[in-house]
Amino acid sequence: MTDATTRETARTARTALRVHHARLIDGTGASPVDDAVITVDAEGTITDAGPAATVPSGPTDASPVRDVGAGGRTVLPGFFDCHVHLAYAHPAHPGRHGELDPVLVTYDTATRLRQTLDAGITTARDLAGLAAGYRTAVETGRIVGPRLHTAVRVIGHTGGHADFRLLDGTDLTGGEMAQLADTVDEARLAVRKVLRAGADVIKICTTGGMASPAAQLEAERPWASHRPQVFPAEGM
Repeated sequence: MTDATTRETARTARTALRVHHARLIDGTGASPVDDAVITVDAEGTITDAGPAATVPSGPTDASPVRDVGAGGRTVLPGFFDCHVHLAYAHPAHPGRHGELDPVLVTYDTATRLRQTLDAGITTARDLAGLAAGYRTAVETGRIVGPRLHTAVRVIGHTGGHADFRLLDGTDLTGGEMAQLADTVDEARLAVRKVLRAGADVIKICTTGGMASPAAQLEAERPWASHRPQVFPAEGM
């Protein structure tokens, strides 16, 4: 099944939504609206939100509508979580991630995405460890989850915050968590690699480490003039 086919299937399976008898907080700072109605079209776009007296009773055509009574419960805009590691919720240290069954990790990550959305987070920014394929899977309706922006891997220096290797150089994250760079040219190459992997944002850690044995917390790379930052990948 192609992405286009999957996307079309997901689109046609949706119906419009009407939520009534809700207490609406619209996120603008305005006072809550009691007995509010929110309508959403089949494409997922909010078309109306406000007092029941001002919102049309339904679509003008014969399109099916899912009608939900909120019973006075509060409805508000979805939350943004700007720093998550959705593929790394296992209680083991991130450096032991490579010991886990990758198939089970994939299923667990998909479950976690749905749980994140169910918790009211509609957009999440994953800052290391989440492959871009999860973003595509959500976009095309293969799995359920929040809108995703992913850094794919964090860029950092040897012995720094992003160095998960053992003393013999073994990376037990399987190379999924970090991209190491110790010079200006290596940093440029690292950015190109994560962009090739589909990154939406570039995460850079320039401070000392805690992930590998004997890491120095105060260590910092001379090529990095700022503390850890995140940059949009677009235009880089």
